[in-house]
Amino acid sequence: MIKYQKNIDKIVTLTLDMKGQAHNIINHQISQVFLPILEKLEHEVQQEQVKGIIITSAKKTFLQGGNLDYLFHAQKSEADIIYQKIELLKSVYRRLEQLRVPVVAAINGTATGTGYELTLACHYRIALKSPKLLLGMPEVKLGFIPGGGGISRLSWLLGIEKAMPLLIDGRLVSENEALELGMIDEIVEDQQALMDRARAWIIANPNAQQPWDQQKHKKGDLQIHHPRNAQWIADTNAQLLKRFKGNIPAITVIFDIIVNSVSLDFDTATTIESRYFTQLITSPEAKNMTKTFWYDLNTIKKGVARPRGFGRFRPRRIGVIGAGQMGCGITAMATLAGMEVVLKDVSKPIADRGKMKVERILSEQLQQKHITQPELTAALNCVHTTNLVSDFEECDLVLEAVFENIGIKSKVIREASVHIDEYAMFASNTSSLSISRLARESSEPANFIGIKFFRPVQQTRLVEIIRGVKTSDETVAKAIDFVRKIRKVPIVIQDRRGFFTTRVMEAYGLEGIALLKDGCLPNVIEQTAINAGMQQPPLMMMDAMSISNTLMFEERKMKIFSPYWYTDEVEVMRKMVHELNRPGVMSQRGFYDYDGDAPRLWSGLVESFHVQQGKVITCVFSNQDIMERLLFVQSLEALRCLESRVLDTVEEINLASVYAWGFARHKGGVLQYINDYGVQAFADRAKVLAASYGQRFAPTQILLDKAAAGEEF
Repeated sequence: MIKYQKNIDKIVTLTLDMKGQAHNIINHQISQVFLPILEKLEHEVQQEQVKGIIITSAKKTFLQGGNLDYLFHAQKSEADIIYQKIELLKSVYRRLEQLRVPVVAAINGTATGTGYELTLACHYRIALKSPKLLLGMPEVKLGFIPGGGGISRLSWLLGIEKAMPLLIDGRLVSENEALELGMIDEIVEDQQALMDRARAWIIANPNAQQPWDQQKHKKGDLQIHHPRNAQWIADTNAQLLKRFKGNIPAITVIFDIIVNSVSLDFDTATTIESRYFTQLITSPEAKNMTKTFWYDLNTIKKGVARPRGFGRFRPRRIGVIGAGQMGCGITAMATLAGMEVVLKDVSKPIADRGKMKVERILSEQLQQKHITQPELTAALNCVHTTNLVSDFEECDLVLEAVFENIGIKSKVIREASVHIDEYAMFASNTSSLSISRLARESSEPANFIGIKFFRPVQQTRLVEIIRGVKTSDETVAKAIDFVRKIRKVPIVIQDRRGFFTTRVMEAYGLEGIALLKDGCLPNVIEQTAINAGMQQPPLMMMDAMSISNTLMFEERKMKIFSPYWYTDEVEVMRKMVHELNRPGVMSQRGFYDYDGDAPRLWSGLVESFHVQQGKVITCVFSNQDIMERLLFVQSLEALRCLESRVLDTVEEINLASVYAWGFARHKGGVLQYINDYGVQAFADRAKVLAASYGQRFAPTQILLDKAAAGEEF
């Protein structure tokens, strides 16, 4: 697992090479393997037979985190064992940095989690220049924290203000940004230079020590009582509470450890780190987030919904119809993936203005350090503007992103179909129109599919792939490959009303209206949703979806399914649209006003819906009832979609709910929320809510079956 080599200069190279694994990982077994090597090194250093150590990897990556399978299945009853194992890992890192000889990390590939923590336990970090190399500690995204002392070390290395955002966002950075931040010390161009520079630094720095070992007293900006630190700690604590509402314990823990790093000695702070790690790794939040953002996400990436038997689709040139914000966002993402894009609109000047929008989107990506200036330039050079459909002749895929109108979309589909290859794929970016209906306008219905992006394209990870009645398996496979190529997460939906995301989002928004109708104050509704972990509250989401459009859909359903569940809520929407002229965000007037710097609840809501005979009538609901009505209604609607095969996998549903409309991350998605609540307990509670508030809360058959079998989703 670890190769030991010593050269004539008495410099030892330790090469990580886990057998049977594509990548090196750290676990308790690797920690044990390190022990005899450390003992050998300590003895040789004492005998002056070793002058320095280089740690590198035989894999294409350096070291990528710990053993998640072990951590995910850890139980609270194993807390003592987990604590001992994490303390063993810390002791390995601690002994390494206290060998009294310089230790250099020769980082030849990605180093994440405990892998990056190992580099922090080295005195100097040199990275190989590579477009694929990433550095950082992303554990917080899975609901727990780094376990190898990385929080304290990074706080010492960068200072608490620079370390904090990296740790709470779990962001992975390129070697260039890492150098700029101070996460590494040097970048080299090739493998030979990597090893040469490591040896040269060891020879030039024989007495290297870590800052936390070298200084008897902390410098000013690492002291708890430093005036700037005291103010920063108070401000940051308030900001974290406002942003996360205490729903993700790992965030609170990271902040506490950072404060400990400036108030306690290094070894005490890292011991507290181990205790927190043990507590978090068995927490429900870590279980939920690891399940969804690791296991479910990887299942989707591996192609759980991709039809088998088709080669990988690698589009070289695509066409995008519509140079609006959506079309330009799609264009930007495609060019960053190396595709040529023909951007078409009704006139060349409009298409050219679209290219300027693409440049602005790419510039934002540059400012956020997601791309470099050469990547921006190369991407922009891939955009070709036109007003001629004949320019689509060499495209592998044409995607329309025009106004959501059946007539307009039908027209552009008919026009473009004449000029595209018979094997090319045609995709419609629609949020509500039937793909099977639109496919009738195509000359090759088997090659026609829906690819629904969400706004803003560059920020939203999810893409819905909608399969029409005549869409072929090969076209579905191609669509999934295209979405993965532009680094998005695809889910496959059957062509049904509302598809999946719109349908569940609508149920959530309508429940907000139901609470308003029932007498709950609007600010209480919205704040309770945010406190529950929702990214957007229900009334604001209803504004974004358009009250008038939702009203149209609900009235259409009432004619087909009358009486429908939300008949009373339809009356609220009718009043908002027809009487109060507040149809949603597009008109700047809905449940919120949008004419200021930030949206604010319309002050007339209480008067319009809670005043009877001159008196304000409100009902007092428990916080639990409000929160559970808002969360349960989403999970139950998602179950109906699963039951009716709108989509087929739990993994897709969980990821979609978080990535598309911002379901509570710490619950792991709408179906993992049921698992976390307890399937039987959820079914029982749904019956209570149904008796009190309506049949929309009635447990579905699939829920009852799972509860009876004692199974989870």
